[in-house]
Amino acid sequence: MPDNWSDSESSHSGRPTFDPRVRVIQHELSHRIASSAVFLSYLCERVELDPGTLERVVSDHWDQNRCRWRDWIEEYATAPQPLFNRLVSSCGLGDGPSFAGHGSRVVESMEVSQTAATKPFIPVCRSFLDLVVFVKQTLSSRIAFKCIYGIFISASNMTYVRFDRAGAIISDTFNPNREPAGLLRSLIGITNLSRASVDTTVSYEEETETFLGPSIAGERIWFIAEGYLHRNAAIQGSAARVLIVRKGEDSAQSFVLKDWWRSEADIGEGEVARIASGRFGLPEYVSHWAVCESDRALQDTAFLKESLVPGSNDIMCSDDTPDDDGEFRDDPPTLERQNRVHSQLVTTERGEHLLKFRRSPIIVLTAIHDAILGHWGLFKAGYLHCDVSYGNLLVLTSPIPASRYQNYPSKMHILPVAPLNDRCTAILNDFDTAKPVSDVFADAQKDFDLGREPRGTTVYMSAKLLLERKRTGSLVHDDLESFLWILIAVATWVDPPDPSSEAWRLSFERKIRYFLFPMDRPLDRSDLAVHKLGLFTWLSKYSSVWPRFDPTTEKYLDVIKKWSEYTDDALNKKLMVSEDVYYLDILNLLRNAIEALNVSVQ
Repeated sequence: MPDNWSDSESSHSGRPTFDPRVRVIQHELSHRIASSAVFLSYLCERVELDPGTLERVVSDHWDQNRCRWRDWIEEYATAPQPLFNRLVSSCGLGDGPSFAGHGSRVVESMEVSQTAATKPFIPVCRSFLDLVVFVKQTLSSRIAFKCIYGIFISASNMTYVRFDRAGAIISDTFNPNREPAGLLRSLIGITNLSRASVDTTVSYEEETETFLGPSIAGERIWFIAEGYLHRNAAIQGSAARVLIVRKGEDSAQSFVLKDWWRSEADIGEGEVARIASGRFGLPEYVSHWAVCESDRALQDTAFLKESLVPGSNDIMCSDDTPDDDGEFRDDPPTLERQNRVHSQLVTTERGEHLLKFRRSPIIVLTAIHDAILGHWGLFKAGYLHCDVSYGNLLVLTSPIPASRYQNYPSKMHILPVAPLNDRCTAILNDFDTAKPVSDVFADAQKDFDLGREPRGTTVYMSAKLLLERKRTGSLVHDDLESFLWILIAVATWVDPPDPSSEAWRLSFERKIRYFLFPMDRPLDRSDLAVHKLGLFTWLSKYSSVWPRFDPTTEKYLDVIKKWSEYTDDALNKKLMVSEDVYYLDILNLLRNAIEALNVSVQ
């Protein structure tokens, strides 16, 4: 995706370079690390062995004269996980999760077979960041984990961590050599908790993932995976995965299954999809449900929630982060841990990302046009999308006749413009950040502050929303501006030459990348907003003087210029139009550009 662009050129600010992976991890877990004073005691309470067994194991493995575990080296020259495995095995729990990990600064991902993907393990690392990297890679590749319990350890101190889609929870730090009974009991406790971390609704049949759906007429449905369309590697958040599935072994029809962890405070995406289904440019709904255990207990991230307090920001510090970057060090600790509910949604349409079609501007512009019609349909159904981004706009594998939709020609709300060629070529999906229009309107009426960080994918958010954190003017303005940033990203997404050339450094594409996708320096939301406001003026007035590195970019320039000028006028409140007129103006800009491209190829 465009927001993963990297740029190897050095920072013009003279600030030290940083590891972008560490920055991403810090951003993901900032304000989402909790500490619990009862975590250790909770682990110890999970032990069901008789006291005699515990005493025997401590006696066999702990050196009372030296006051430390045998095979434990104070300088931490060897990793302790073999000792941990022996201790747990000696208690008769050898068939449970194993302790595994690495002590090196860079942690490599574990290679696991599909058949082993449901076997839990407990990673052990030398630092919190190493542990996070390890967990991030694991959660990305192994869908059957609801959470992961891990350990970070030094020569004399040890801390337990639970990672789930709400963030991380850390225990008090303790010295494992001074508290032998406490270490043994807590190791057994975390082993027992790790057993329950596996999602029993996911299984593997001959290397194929299957998902257990809700009961229908007393029967459970198995969805068989055919392949992944998307994996979100984030630790904290929705962790959305999108798969192509079939209903049972005999079904010939394919469906799209979205598996994600929905914030309990957010709107129900499945219900929004059900209400909006049947409208042009939106996915067709099949079913949705909250994932439950066999005993019908909801799968969520609630854990010791009554005892949680903000964790220390110091735990996120790294030598890879410049000293003058205080975003994660100087702020007082706060906690924004959300309870998240494991959810699944099934729809019918399958799509591909816009970048695949970059060299065919007619396809790209038509797809954006049709997705805006989908946004209009969602708006008329009573919802504002609030996260229009590159990943949420999909080009359909096969266009759908417009006559199949309920709002064509006029069963509900008639479309503002006729579909191009009487068919739909793209859809707008992902409604997990959508808001009821009534709520958005009420917020706008009272000049509602959206809080510390407005929701949405940062690089595609409107300049005003990034800068002021509140909606002003038209309710749909911010979302429609996001479509423009998608277009700019796709139009200018060119792989830079290696080594870099003078033509690249002076190019239009390089300038866009430098301001929107900088990977050589930190860029906060306010900086990005200022860049975007400047780009509107530059794109509408001065962009033509910059040479294009790739000839394809030229084909997009006219519509980008006109759309930027229109948005700039709207931002400066020169345009006071209704939502319907705003939609029509943007749609007509796109239709005129598509018509001009069609004429040029004739």
